[in-house]
Amino acid sequence: MREAKAAMRVIKAEAAEEVKALKEQLKLAQKREAELAKLMAKKIETMVKAGEKWEKKALAQLEKKLAPKKRRGRPRKKA
Repeated sequence: MREAKAAMRVIKAEAAEEVKALKEQLKLAQKREAELAKLMAKKIETMVKAGEKWEKKALAQLEKKLAPKKRRGRPRKKA
C-alpha cells in the first residue's frame, strides 16, 4: 500500500510540474499573440493611411487635369 501511495505522489508531482510548464507555455503563446495582434493593427493602420494619401493625390491630379485651362493672350508687339 505504501508503494502505491508513493507511486501516486510521484505521478502527482510530475503532473503538477507538467501543468506548470504548460501554463508557462500558454502564457508565452498569449503574449506572442497579443504582440502579433498589435503589429497587424499597426500594419493595417499604416496601409489605410497610405491608401488615403494615394487617393488624395490621385484625386488632386484628376481635378487638375479636368480644371479649365487658363489661356494666355497673344504677346503684344511694341509699337
